[in-house]
Amino acid sequence: MVGRRMPNRRKPSGFIFPFPLAVVLALAAVLATGYLVLCNRCEALAEDIRQLERREAEVQRQVVNEEFKWSNMTSLRSIEQALARFDLPLRWPSDRQVIHLSRPLRVAELTAAPSGGPQVARRAHAAEGHD
Repeated sequence: MVGRRMPNRRKPSGFIFPFPLAVVLALAAVLATGYLVLCNRCEALAEDIRQLERREAEVQRQVVNEEFKWSNMTSLRSIEQALARFDLPLRWPSDRQVIHLSRPLRVAELTAAPSGGPQVARRAHAAEGHD
């Protein structure tokens, strides 16, 4: 029996890159690119947060300033000066004009009252036996 002849295989010429190493390097490149994208996005979000915090501090200063101006405008002296400037005579109500409630009124009681105003409230107050 004559021995079989082996086919003449060509030996590769040049450098052959191993496939598993190529897969590992491609995966590493994808992960590195993903990391850089996420890092860039985090930096952008951090800058947005810093800008919003600066804006919040600015708005908070404006709120404090407006609260200070409002408290000055609503002080008794300031109101009296405004009344004098616009020549509006204003007097404190007499004791007969002040209504003292022993309990808080419900909204239904306030909206159901006719346009009689204080007289209706005074009558209701008296009807409860507080007068």
